[in-house]
Amino acid sequence: MKSLAIFILLLGYVSSEFSLTVLLNEFNNGQGFLANGNHCSLFWFDGVQCNIQLTISIDFSPRGNESPCNNNKTTTINLANVTTNSNKVLFGQQTYGAWQNPQVFNQDGSYSGFQLCVVAKDATGEIIDSFAADRIDTHRVDDFQYYSHPRLNGTIDPTLILYAWSVRGDMDFPPVTRPPVTETTTTPLNLPDDCEDALKKGLLTSGSQLTTIVLPGNKQADVYCEVNGNTAQTVIQSRGEDLANADFDTMELEAFKTPIGTPGPKNHFWLGLDNMNLLTTGRNIQYNMTIVFCCGNNQIARQFYNSFKIGDASTGYKLQGTADYGQTYGLSYGPPTDFGKKFTTNATYSGSPRQICSASSIKDNPKGNIGGWWFGSCSNNLNGHYYSLSDNGIWDDKTQCTIDPTQARNSFGSGIELNNGPTSGSGEFINWISATRVRMAVHRSDGNGVPPSSKFCNN
Repeated sequence: MKSLAIFILLLGYVSSEFSLTVLLNEFNNGQGFLANGNHCSLFWFDGVQCNIQLTISIDFSPRGNESPCNNNKTTTINLANVTTNSNKVLFGQQTYGAWQNPQVFNQDGSYSGFQLCVVAKDATGEIIDSFAADRIDTHRVDDFQYYSHPRLNGTIDPTLILYAWSVRGDMDFPPVTRPPVTETTTTPLNLPDDCEDALKKGLLTSGSQLTTIVLPGNKQADVYCEVNGNTAQTVIQSRGEDLANADFDTMELEAFKTPIGTPGPKNHFWLGLDNMNLLTTGRNIQYNMTIVFCCGNNQIARQFYNSFKIGDASTGYKLQGTADYGQTYGLSYGPPTDFGKKFTTNATYSGSPRQICSASSIKDNPKGNIGGWWFGSCSNNLNGHYYSLSDNGIWDDKTQCTIDPTQARNSFGSGIELNNGPTSGSGEFINWISATRVRMAVHRSDGNGVPPSSKFCNN
């Protein structure tokens, strides 16, 4: 009988197992530097880029291991060459060397997190970078992560890796519990979840207009709905010609947690970080996001992002999402990109060194007021200083909304900035174009989408 009991215990032990599936999305070497600060090619100035070879390791050892990816709990896989004359790779679902993307790791025991390590070399054998990404904790079982690794104390651009993972099987962590939500009976039954819901319920007539939505916990918020035909987008941020509440650049984190201003196409409006978190994560609804960037009545840029979310306060209101396929500018410009970064202000700044981050500096003073943003690429800040077209001395070309960099540095910084493609040869990552009107708006990923064009710039 004793032997049978021992056998049953051993059987239970060996049958405990889990699988981790890792999907590589992107590896980016920025401008094509090696770890020593040289370019991959002597002819980089003629457009010759890197031939990147990758080795990926997955370490399943417990938290606290001082030698990640260098122990008997590590599996290392050689991906061989992943690029030819390119500084980045956007991975497909295919085989790279010995790596089948996505790659499955079957393990005994219970899942307790993991750590991904990267060794990147040029085909010449020179090291591009070698690092261990942030460890993934036990409770993160279906998620993705952007990780950028600084090199040479920030004197060259970092490398970036984006990957997703899914865990199935035995998981050694307690269930996530949420505090109970107190329901009230004061909310009207027809109050919509977002602008698409309002349109569906017949609460919006023709044209764009204001409405009140209800967020999880029966919290109400006023928003501007951009309506076009059978589509409706919920505007969560805007800047415009009405100068009321225009001083976003002087505000700190506490102000950005709650709504600022009044919703409307010409207004300075911010839904609030807490409301953005509730809207994008509080229900089983996935949102995409668009940005429209205007100079006067002319649209300069329209950008598209998928799986858009804002984390809660415990994450630092981290920005999550991915750029639409093939879009390498805007929030996804980098590395590092704005995705995966915390929302920071002047007092809480945690982005790239401000001496080299033009989007976060004013008056040649890296400690100047900057508003608040997810400073990763240092090429975007839609909450920067608002320059009116009536401001004299700042504009280089008012018809294109280009500003004079020297005047801007001596004034209030780069303004309302959105990277929309290659930057100037100044070595900076911004376009020095300050919008006179801009907005961020979300729409349901399984809804009616967005129209072919936006009327926001001339509403």
